[in-house]
Amino acid sequence: MNEQGSDPELLKELRTTTDLALRATKATIQAIGKAMSNLVVLDQHIWQTLTEMCNGLFSNAVEGFSESFIMAQKQSQQIKHFLPKRSSTSPFPVRSKSNSGQRPAKNPSLTPPAQLKATTEPLVKPRKPWPKRKHPPSQHEKLADGKTPGSRNVPDMPSPMKRSPELTVIHGPEPKKVRFEAHSVSPLFPNTVHRERDIVQYVASSHQFLFWPLPSLTINPQTNPTTTTVSLSLSPIIPNTTLLSTTPQPPLQCLRGVRLDTGVCLCPDEWTGETCNISKFCAEETLNGLTFPLTVVGQLNYSTQLCPTGTTNAGIPKASAQCLSSTRTFGEIKLLDCSLTMESIQSQVTNASLEQNVLIACNLQMLTSKPEQLTSQNITSAAKIVCELLCSTVLNETVAVAVLSIISQLMNVDQSQCSNDTYTAFENLTITLEDFTLRMSESKSGGLVQPNLAVQYLSVESGTLQVELYTLKGQSNNFAPDRVSLGTEAANTTISTGQPDEIPLTINLQEDMGNKNIGIGVVLYESDQFFKSSQFISQIGTKRRVMSISLTNQQMLDNLEFTMRPQNISGSRPHDFACVFWDYTQSDWSTEGCYKMLDASGGMQCKCNHTTNFAVLMSYKADYVYSEALNWISIVGCSLSIVGLVLTALYQIKTRKLRGTNSTMLLVNICICMTIYYLLFIFGINNPIQHTDDSDLEKNVILASDWHQPVDQGPCTPVTVLLQYFLLATFAWNTMYAAHVFFLISNGLNGPPKGFFTVAMTAGWGLPALIVGISLATTYSFKDPLGYRQEQFCWLASLDKEERFDPKRPMLGGFLLPLAAMLSFNIALLIYFSQTICCANPNLKSSRGTSLKKKMLSSFSLAVVLGLSWVIGYFVLITHDKTLYTILSVVFCLCNTTQGVQIFILFTLRSILKKRARDNLDSKTESKVTP
Repeated sequence: MNEQGSDPELLKELRTTTDLALRATKATIQAIGKAMSNLVVLDQHIWQTLTEMCNGLFSNAVEGFSESFIMAQKQSQQIKHFLPKRSSTSPFPVRSKSNSGQRPAKNPSLTPPAQLKATTEPLVKPRKPWPKRKHPPSQHEKLADGKTPGSRNVPDMPSPMKRSPELTVIHGPEPKKVRFEAHSVSPLFPNTVHRERDIVQYVASSHQFLFWPLPSLTINPQTNPTTTTVSLSLSPIIPNTTLLSTTPQPPLQCLRGVRLDTGVCLCPDEWTGETCNISKFCAEETLNGLTFPLTVVGQLNYSTQLCPTGTTNAGIPKASAQCLSSTRTFGEIKLLDCSLTMESIQSQVTNASLEQNVLIACNLQMLTSKPEQLTSQNITSAAKIVCELLCSTVLNETVAVAVLSIISQLMNVDQSQCSNDTYTAFENLTITLEDFTLRMSESKSGGLVQPNLAVQYLSVESGTLQVELYTLKGQSNNFAPDRVSLGTEAANTTISTGQPDEIPLTINLQEDMGNKNIGIGVVLYESDQFFKSSQFISQIGTKRRVMSISLTNQQMLDNLEFTMRPQNISGSRPHDFACVFWDYTQSDWSTEGCYKMLDASGGMQCKCNHTTNFAVLMSYKADYVYSEALNWISIVGCSLSIVGLVLTALYQIKTRKLRGTNSTMLLVNICICMTIYYLLFIFGINNPIQHTDDSDLEKNVILASDWHQPVDQGPCTPVTVLLQYFLLATFAWNTMYAAHVFFLISNGLNGPPKGFFTVAMTAGWGLPALIVGISLATTYSFKDPLGYRQEQFCWLASLDKEERFDPKRPMLGGFLLPLAAMLSFNIALLIYFSQTICCANPNLKSSRGTSLKKKMLSSFSLAVVLGLSWVIGYFVLITHDKTLYTILSVVFCLCNTTQGVQIFILFTLRSILKKRARDNLDSKTESKVTP
């Protein structure tokens, strides 16, 4: 404002400032409201979060607090939710009825806010009067309007009941009636009345009728003189996202340097938990003078003390002990007799007692602790002893654990250590292991897990239609006890943990199982070491996990489905796979009764209608990155070089009388070879046949190998042959040209010796043909053309499958070494030529008085025609500095793509210009002489 009235500019600025202040206030209030709503949700669910920590740090405190609170609040106002206010109306807002005909999956992690105790008999205990509030409501209990939680629309307190309410849960075809005795409400909201949704949440979750988010519900109260019944109709609804916090969750912070895989910490075998914060190992310990290193729970390990030198078992551990899961300490120590042999053990196993079997199993386990030292006979004997132990009628858990540890160790032997008798013993061992799992499944359910072997057995009740197996992925490829499970709801474990499942297996059973239980046994082998195939050969060292599935009643099997993930092999990708089983009649893989398909996530899915040992044979192929089209610099440079070489050849032929026949012949042949080479490079260097996807995912046939190599197709191999030939021919003729220059310098006017033309023709065209022929004969095969050439572009092969330089490839012997020899001769000749022309030579009278510029130009012209710029290519091959590599590559490309242009300028255009200058000079001289 001013003396004359209001200032429009000042008012405008004031309005703008006020508007901004109001906007900021509005945004602040909205943010506070969101924060308060999140706090309300947090207060409502913090009890669920705490009680879920049943095995965590606060388990004892939470459980003790819960028990104390239940005893103290045993007559709470929570019973009010189950009592109608009037006999004809409901005290709760009525919601729409909806029934679900299918039982939802349960979620064991859902924890109630109220503790209710189900009883199966009528309760007639008299109730005490409702307790009065003795303290003001806490800050957690007050809402924004000043009222306590649950105080809205709360009916009047009815008179005490003489009997606990009966709750009828309508779910499925038949209602389920459960009588409840109210004990308490949430400890965070003492002496308060909860909403009906919270009570129903507990009722449903405690009887496993639904999962979070809660379904919709309808409460229909019914009363009679003796009991009060409340009916609830449960049905799924769309999740109410407004009740959940929208704050983004930060990624997990994995401990111990563990990496995240699809949002999950892949823990090492010694650790577990969401962030790998829970140990599952026995720390290094010294017992009775024997030191045992860190060991995973449930597994056996050996002492660091070894049998002394000079004994039969020198270098073998002296003792073994198992890491017990209950105490996380080592159990009973088993000592080894260092003079014991495999043959003596085999003689003791027949008709042995339980104590003898324990001793035999533990001794054999220590004798096989170093598989690389075992002979073929040792391995065969060990497999036979294991079969006898598994077939024994006197068997306990100690023997079973030791036997599985032996089998796990035998899977680490190399194929070179095995004979035909060994594989026969392995085959008998797999059959015995199947029978062992079925015997175990008839009596109980459980499993035993070793690093390379997992055995699971299960007895299912009549009416079970599906059994599932999961093997969670860890940091290593070894099996772990907490990552393998077989059960009717095993898939729920993978969902709850979030860890990726490596081998999901589903066993579908027939509906009519009778009244008898069915035993199911599953054996997981880390590799196919025990299954030697004559049809499938591993060329790149891949492994195939094998699953053995057995049923006590094979007729009850409907089908089984399993999925396996391909291995990650550097520089390759999956090509094809086959679903197979081990046919004991043929002692090889077979595809009968199995079908294959790809699942949505790219896994290899198989479906079979019988049981036995199953595997997925996988083949891989190189993941080629095909070369892109030539850039414009290469195309323009090569095209100009072709034009220049053609013109040079024509000019040399036209003016051949001005120079000797040998010089014309040599330069014309150089131009011809280089022209053909440039044409092949422009039109044929890129491979026109690109093997992107040539797999057959419809036919389930046994693969020949784990490496797929397509047969030779297209013109790439002929183009490579021609490129190699004409490049070598170019340098052969360059060398002949250098020899010709040498003879001119050394012999003076006499020139090269007689017969030089014949020798030059033979060496220029014949020597490259000989080198190419040797390269093809030693490296090329129609079934494996990449032994000779590359797949990305049409040129000689130089690297092996691991992308390392291979001297056996034709690049070295078929190109680099011959080229190095010819370049060395040409460099020596250039040095000799430069030295000669720089000094007075009585044999070269015309060199006297020649300027330094002309001498340098002559040397440069000779260097260009001899192809000495290819020396840069050798520096490109051996340099490791990225900057220097880039500079040398660019220089090499420019020099060689324009070599034809350089020859044209130095040997054709320069000659034409010199001739014109000489003709002009002669014409001027004649005009002066003429009167």
